[in-house]
Amino acid sequence: MTEAVAHDRVGKIYDALTLPAEWFVSKHRKEILLFSKGLILEVGFGTGNSIKDYPLNSQVVAIEVSREMLARATFKLKDNKKDFELILADIGYMPFRDEAFDTLFSSLVMCAASDPISKLQEMRRVTKNEGKLLMIEHVKSQSKVLGYWMDKANPLVVPLDNINRETVESLKKAGWRIEQDKNLAYDIFKAIVAKNSQQN
Repeated sequence: MTEAVAHDRVGKIYDALTLPAEWFVSKHRKEILLFSKGLILEVGFGTGNSIKDYPLNSQVVAIEVSREMLARATFKLKDNKKDFELILADIGYMPFRDEAFDTLFSSLVMCAASDPISKLQEMRRVTKNEGKLLMIEHVKSQSKVLGYWMDKANPLVVPLDNINRETVESLKKAGWRIEQDKNLAYDIFKAIVAKNSQQN
């Protein structure tokens, strides 16, 4: 099953599924998006839950692989005065020139993406030198016991999610330089800031 098909299937109930955690995620999206500047690309826009969390006057291009989710995001943008351009596209093959964006943002995306290192490299390609990637992610715990059980439970949530991703290490492998690795809830939910620097 492709990511687009999987996300189309869950798109109709995605907001209901994420509602219990949305207040928590939204709070931290607002905080990390204060670091955004210039032209912003949000990857994995989903149903547009982040729209409300951007600072005023943000200029945002947002991509999403699911037509169902993008349609719901488009509806949420109706009568919204914020500057958003929505594009149906895959993170792994983005239709943008090199170094097109000042800031990239993702929220709970790399946990679900297939081949995350390749996608993080593609995200780096479209980010300006010294540009930043802002992320809210859930990752595998470094606790041996909890990490073990997250590995065991992971097949139950694939392909819609992965609860055992080591996203900080994946960022490093993709060439990003970590500037912030902040725990938001134990060491499972994180706020991450990475820089696209030619001098890693």
